[in-house]
Amino acid sequence: MKKSFDPKKAISQNSFAVLCDVNRSTILRMIESKTLTAEPDGKLIPQIYKNAKYIRKHLIKPSRYFKVDEEQRREDFQIINALSTGEKIEAPAEPLNMEKMKMCNDSDFYFYLIGPEDEQGDFEPLILCGRLPKKEITIQILPNSEPVTVDVKGGYITQIYLGDYAVTDLYMRLDE
Repeated sequence: MKKSFDPKKAISQNSFAVLCDVNRSTILRMIESKTLTAEPDGKLIPQIYKNAKYIRKHLIKPSRYFKVDEEQRREDFQIINALSTGEKIEAPAEPLNMEKMKMCNDSDFYFYLIGPEDEQGDFEPLILCGRLPKKEITIQILPNSEPVTVDVKGGYITQIYLGDYAVTDLYMRLDE
């Protein structure tokens, strides 16, 4: 998945349309006909029965199944499973690039989990980091069985150590 998916969290009509691979106007018509249930602000909660049923219907229809690649089919299955279990799907971590991190401002705060991937490719966050104006950053070291040390130079993380060992190949994911 390119983004995380929380079936309990309201999403915009546009995001819902993209998820179902339909036009936004179709979603609006479905809300007006009571096929879908929208919140007072117009957003939709995927896990609500009518909405989940609509998503499932569109993700498993044969015309979509043969149109998308294997990776998309896997993502569709994860979404269908998340609708049933209510569990959030985390976005995959991407290689650490401080330049790509959104900068916090007076009204928006963006924090990123940073750490390595284990042998199975699972992301293991070690720190929580936010970029601030003027090349400043804030770092919170997450609980770990080994001591974590972070080297910072000019507002950039240059190295993370776990115990006595340097951690190579760092990854990041927006903490939503």
